Amino acid sequence: LALCSCFEFDILQIDPQLQFQMEVHGFMLWASVGLLTPVGVVLMRMSHRVDCRKKLKILFYLHAVLE
Repeated sequence: LALCSCFEFDILQIDPQLQFQMEVHGFMLWASVGLLTPVGVVLMRMSHRVDCRKKLKILFYLHAVLE
């Protein structure tokens, strides 16, 4: 039973531009989920110990940018 025998699909052939976009996408996904999100969480946990309002505001904006 060969349903696709009349079609010749080359699924494994990816042009270099698409390959580059996939690599950049993978790196950005890793950087955002694996690096920036944990740093943002740590910054917000640190904010509970800060008494200075200016430092708290800086930590909040850093957290917002990283998230």
